[in-house]
Amino acid sequence: MREVISILSRLVAICRKQWLSSYISLQFIIGISIGILLGFYATLNHDDDEISLGIKQSISIDQRKQFDSINLNTSILSDIRIQCIIFIRPNQLFKQKYIQALRDTYTKQCNHTVYVTNSKEIRRNFAEELNIAFINTKKTQYHWDLYREIIKYSINYSKQQNSYWTIIVDEQTFIVMPNLRRILLAYNNLQQSLILGRTFSKRNLFSYLFPWNIYKTILPEAGIVFSRTALEHMTNDTCFGWFSPRGTERALIQCCSLMNVQLIDPIDKEGKRLFIPIGLQELIAGSNSDFSKNTNKFFYWYSDEAVSFGNLNYSDHRVLDFATTTIKVFGY
Repeated sequence: MREVISILSRLVAICRKQWLSSYISLQFIIGISIGILLGFYATLNHDDDEISLGIKQSISIDQRKQFDSINLNTSILSDIRIQCIIFIRPNQLFKQKYIQALRDTYTKQCNHTVYVTNSKEIRRNFAEELNIAFINTKKTQYHWDLYREIIKYSINYSKQQNSYWTIIVDEQTFIVMPNLRRILLAYNNLQQSLILGRTFSKRNLFSYLFPWNIYKTILPEAGIVFSRTALEHMTNDTCFGWFSPRGTERALIQCCSLMNVQLIDPIDKEGKRLFIPIGLQELIAGSNSDFSKNTNKFFYWYSDEAVSFGNLNYSDHRVLDFATTTIKVFGY
């Protein structure tokens, strides 16, 4: 009888330990879940605060007043000298079609245009009519070491052509040049190091537990605008080292911080974004499964006075050129 009682006591003790262990595990899981929810909520609030801060920074140079006055006097826009540096990605299958589309559209309004490519065929076919910079690489604009080489080339070329502003894009980006000049007019007389582009806060799984684990990036696919002094700062050796980010999206942000370069994500009078990293189809239609929701979201965030559109095919370039020069859907 004593043996039976002893065995039962052991079983009860084992069951109790297992129950306590399961209970502790359950508490741990519940705690993690609550932490994720709180982190997600805090992240949403963080994004809202960041958007508000971005609006304040964007209008800090009397930009709202500039927008209202520029409409009446567009002749001064010709004083805004811009060189366009277009990087043709090595893996692009339709290089020639893109170059033909670019040549026929917005690049006509650049003061100077340079195409950076690794294609010997492009260099051979267009060398007589276009400025071609050949670079033997399979890297893209998202590699910071390559991007810095493009910046170095841009500095030398801008000094030769007396251009104060430089915009670096890839072949899939379309620039609404009149809108860009209107934006730059607000900053043209300021002797500051400025970079304009679309910034974006990225997060990973841990950021939902720790909301401060969020980092800001800049999106090269939307185009990035540099003042001449900002270009020069980007080539400083401080911005490139063993512990520096290897991706352009983060490295450029870090370099701005180290070199005291002002980074601006400009907005219009309604607080909508001017640099658009997505293509026309996604902008207008969004997801087929949720048309109205995505359409409202995109049109809420992005302005009809947009400066750039990214991730376009070569046909979209001609559509946008027709819209901006003839129909004038986008712009003032």
